[in-house]
Order: sequence, then C-alpha cells, then structure tokens
Amino acid sequence: MNIRATGIKELTATPGSAPKDIANAGFERAANAAMGVFRAEIEQRTPVVTGELLAALTTQTVKLDPPGVVSTIYFGGKQGSVAFWLEYGHREVGHKPGLEELGFVNPQPIFRPAFDVSEGEAVEAFEASIEKTVGQIYPSVGVA
Repeated sequence: MNIRATGIKELTATPGSAPKDIANAGFERAANAAMGVFRAEIEQRTPVVTGELLAALTTQTVKLDPPGVVSTIYFGGKQGSVAFWLEYGHREVGHKPGLEELGFVNPQPIFRPAFDVSEGEAVEAFEASIEKTVGQIYPSVGVA
C-alpha cells in the first residue's frame, strides 16, 4: 500500500519560502506519522505464528524532488508472499510426486481492512505533524 500526497508542487510554487520550508522540514515526518497509524493497525491484524511475518513488516518513506514524499508499507522478503497468500487466500497443494490438491485457505485480509479503519486517523496524524512543523519553523503562527 502506498500513500501519495498531492498538490505539493503547487504549494511550493507559491511566493515566499514558507511552503518550501514546511515541505522540506515536515513532509517526511508527517508521512512517517501517518504510516505509524497504519503500521499499528496492521500489526494488530497480523496473525502471529512464528513472528516472522511481523518481523518482515517494513515501512519506507522516500523524499521526492520537488518537495514531497512517497511512503510504502509492506512485508519484505519471502514473507511478502506469505502476506499475499493470507490477504487473498490460496490453494494448498501437496509436494511431489503427486502434487495432490489439499484444499483452499480462505482469505484473511490484513492490509485492506487495516487501511479502511485507520485512514482517517492516519490523515489526522499527518495533519498534526505538519501543524507541529509549522509551529517549530514559525513560532509566531501559534500552532504547536
């Protein structure tokens, strides 16, 4: 899943340095705050059998130029396949030589419901982080 903030180019093109200062100083932190909300919800929904799936949960935020960010959360490595199988369900097939059909494992969605229930809170976390950045850069604005 990815989050992409839009309108940043238009914001930073406005006269004065404030929009660029805020974008450069705060968007990465704000994206990480939003992803933290998603991550917490995903962690609650992830079945823990051996703990390997949770250990593979990775969040990555990349700064863009012009100012902006793209944040991604995913299960890395081999666990990415396990998470995909859980999210969408999968066939179970025995080993060679027979490759016998053993059944079907129903979907146990993790990501989709986590994003559905935490989207509003993630947006609020992003906004609160930006407000904090504005207050730090421009204390006279009165936002802290």
